Amino acid sequence: MTKVALVLLLIELVNFCSSDPIEIKPQHTIDFNHFWTYNEIVEYLEYLDTNFHDYGHIERYGTTIEGRELVAFCIESDHHHRHSKPTIFIEAGVRPREWIGTMTALYFLHEFVEHHYEFDDILDAVDIVIIPVANPDGYVFTHTTNRLWNKNRRAVGQNCFGVDINANFHYQFVSTNDPCSENYSGDGYFSERESYQLSNFLSSPKYLGRVAMYISLQAFGEQILLPYNYFNIGGGNTAALTAVANRAIAAIRSRNPARNYQVGIGAALRGTQTGTSTDYVRGRVGIEYVFTYMLPRGSGATGYEVTEAEMFAILSETFLGLHEMAAHVAGV
Repeated sequence: MTKVALVLLLIELVNFCSSDPIEIKPQHTIDFNHFWTYNEIVEYLEYLDTNFHDYGHIERYGTTIEGRELVAFCIESDHHHRHSKPTIFIEAGVRPREWIGTMTALYFLHEFVEHHYEFDDILDAVDIVIIPVANPDGYVFTHTTNRLWNKNRRAVGQNCFGVDINANFHYQFVSTNDPCSENYSGDGYFSERESYQLSNFLSSPKYLGRVAMYISLQAFGEQILLPYNYFNIGGGNTAALTAVANRAIAAIRSRNPARNYQVGIGAALRGTQTGTSTDYVRGRVGIEYVFTYMLPRGSGATGYEVTEAEMFAILSETFLGLHEMAAHVAGV
């Protein structure tokens, strides 16, 4: 067992067994044994901003049609080199029913901030931006009304709501005809606040030219997808991406040998998808290392419903893979 894996195993035992988990507010207790609400997520980011401000801060990069904040947490541990190090973006929750992606992003955030001293070799070399819930209105709707909702909540026609944010980015965008479809892409690229404001945040002066890696956490399928999704063609660096993905998979399998992740071009493994965030950041922004994690399926009928009993094992093993990807950017 590697040093990182051993440390993480000890941390997991504390997280899982502790009778005194982190309390953010009297009505909310933070642990990784339940799926967090949007309010819990924002409160946790605010908690980190207050209590670990030397290691990062919350950023609010926009609002949704229903008035919820679009939030990120920026892990920046070196005051002397802030805004100069290469940056990793981790995005989750663009499709709101994929709760396991949001929780995976939060677990990674928790480990790298609250246990930052274990990852100094990486944090000395890179900054990390984590967007745990890129589609807050849809995410809240999955908690209150429809667990399998796939879109945001903007009214788009008579008795129809929502656009699939992961089909609304400005690269190989294709408009679809049925606004009531769960895959409705909108009447134009960047028609939605969630996609447009994420693009602006990514391309803001603070990050322009600094983003070395972009990871989208989604569900499900045990796959690491490489550009492109719109057509079965590589992004020009498929061999390099495959090597990094295989490094991540080896780390995951060191924890769970039963995992059988595939690596390949997105369109080849899952069929054509247009207007995706990862195609946009590779094809238009020009970020070199771009990956989509399709996390393991849950035991629910559709596969999206990961149970709370299943959740922690997925978080901890996926963390090892993400750690290896971050280590690649850091050169360690």
